[in-house]
Amino acid sequence: MLTGLFLLASMPSPIQAQTLFPRTQLSVFDSNDVKVGSVLGMFNDKANPLWVAFTIEGHLIALRVTKNQLKGPDGVEAYYLSQECAGEPHFKFSQIQGGQGMLPTALIGPPGQTVYVVDDDDLSLIFYPQSRRLSTGPCEKVNFTQPIKLRPGKGIINLEEVFTPPYHIR
Repeated sequence: MLTGLFLLASMPSPIQAQTLFPRTQLSVFDSNDVKVGSVLGMFNDKANPLWVAFTIEGHLIALRVTKNQLKGPDGVEAYYLSQECAGEPHFKFSQIQGGQGMLPTALIGPPGQTVYVVDDDDLSLIFYPQSRRLSTGPCEKVNFTQPIKLRPGKGIINLEEVFTPPYHIR
């Protein structure tokens, strides 16, 4: 009986056992503790486990984060009027209107890691693009027999000038 009372007295009470402190918001920071953005979600994907969101010049940007790199959303196609993917990119009008998903259209490309978004000030134009870059691939030449409707893009930030990998979460 005395042993039972000793065990009962030494067990933590519910108040003592509550040592977990919930976090309502996680954020990603670079190696200089500059906040990259708030975590939108985590995925069971070793290559792209986190998504962050932030606003630049009124544009909502959602990017994938790995320990050493920020990446744009998959499936974004940027078209160029040159054969080397040089100059400002253009986005397919149908990609913007129909939406490839719920995330805003953005592309990371040269120079550095520049984030390109749709230029809301310019109207859609019909072009014969000469090259394109997919969000996950190199520049490739294209040859369209019919023009396609494109919206001009504009660079809003070079991530290399603002953030320094590696990235961490807290």
